[in-house]
Amino acid sequence: MRALAVGLCFSLCLTASATTEDEIYARGAAEQVQEALRQKGPLPWKKDGLAVPTAEVAKAIHSAVAGAAYGKAHVESQRPFRAVRSGEYWVVFGSLPPGFLGGTAVTVIRASDGRIMRVIHEQ
Repeated sequence: MRALAVGLCFSLCLTASATTEDEIYARGAAEQVQEALRQKGPLPWKKDGLAVPTAEVAKAIHSAVAGAAYGKAHVESQRPFRAVRSGEYWVVFGSLPPGFLGGTAVTVIRASDGRIMRVIHEQ
């Protein structure tokens, strides 16, 4: 009986203190940000781990970031993407069909933490 009363009180208290799902997620997001700021790297459990370990991951990031900047359909029309490792960075280029002139979206991504260093659209 006591366990039921404690459970009921906990449930009512939780409902009263967290009025909406958005507020619950906002508090959770704030806690995650604070924890991220305390840790030393993006993947602290993985020795020498890279946030962007492969060309495929770099291409997915390019698609999302360049798509947000220049329009998803426009960037997707520039497939296949080409990801080239240059030192500590991935540089991802779009491509144009044969015979087309112009530029494509280019994204520079730091492999160690996934930071977007540059997003441009060449002419």
